[in-house]
Amino acid sequence: TTDFPQPSYIIEPLVSDQSIVQIVGASGVGKTMFGLAIAGAISTANGLLGMTSIGGPRPVLYVEGELPASDIQIRISGMLKSINKKDVTKNFFVSSLQQQLKVNDRGFTPIQTEQGLIEIENAIVEIKKRTGKMPVVFIDNISCLASGLKENDADAWSPIINKFVKWKNMGSTVFYFHHLNKGNDSSGSTMQHRTIDMVIRMRKPDNKQKIKTFEDKGVQAIVDFPKWRLHDNSKHSKEHMLICEDWKWQKLPVLTADEIEIVRMVDEELDVKEMSKQIDLAEKTIYKKIKKLKDEGVITDAVNTKTADRKTKEVC
Repeated sequence: TTDFPQPSYIIEPLVSDQSIVQIVGASGVGKTMFGLAIAGAISTANGLLGMTSIGGPRPVLYVEGELPASDIQIRISGMLKSINKKDVTKNFFVSSLQQQLKVNDRGFTPIQTEQGLIEIENAIVEIKKRTGKMPVVFIDNISCLASGLKENDADAWSPIINKFVKWKNMGSTVFYFHHLNKGNDSSGSTMQHRTIDMVIRMRKPDNKQKIKTFEDKGVQAIVDFPKWRLHDNSKHSKEHMLICEDWKWQKLPVLTADEIEIVRMVDEELDVKEMSKQIDLAEKTIYKKIKKLKDEGVITDAVNTKTADRKTKEVC
């Protein structure tokens, strides 16, 4: 008979309030970049990938145990600059390894220990006092922050998962980052999955899907959802491709590299002859690919050549 708060969204439908989310992927696939994009959208209520923020800005606690602090600053500054809103930093709280080394020469207290988890919980409570709201917590990543964790031992995971469940019931949403094993699942005991509400899996594209032009400066990942309590088997859980360049994120169907380049060139209003020169495909092939992309809804409109200034180029 107790009147508990009803479940709600923070970013609909990707992030639900009071949930536990695992972001899992191979090293270098873009987990931290995507995590920071989610954190920035939550802290500013800016929405993400066409999804709407609900209930206004929320505080974020981002715990990062691997990267140099200057790298984190550069990434967060770039992400927040792309949002282009006032007071974008007031809800964004970061704890980095270099910050911790200033107060503790061992860095973070490992979070599989009671003390390590208490220290994070103290920060959560302090943020609630300052902002009046429970923060969304990001733990990036388990391998670094829980050094020495016996990942295949269910008992070793228990203190971490039990604390995540406590924070969830205190009013937080918890994201934690982990690596894939050889079977393309999250490494370690399956015990961790019993209380998880959602798993976001990021995989590197194969050679046919890779965009060669921005391999070194952007993110390109195949994303699926091995578990999603609220949206298993719905349209939202369909496998897709995420690409990001200069903090401009796009969600696309799983495409080949040629198809992604065609989408880009259609956006730039190049004609088929120019496309053919850039990607070394026959014009006939490009026309077929454009038709396929239209049928799939990736390209929504042909460019209209009947414009007032007659400068718009014909695509197909």
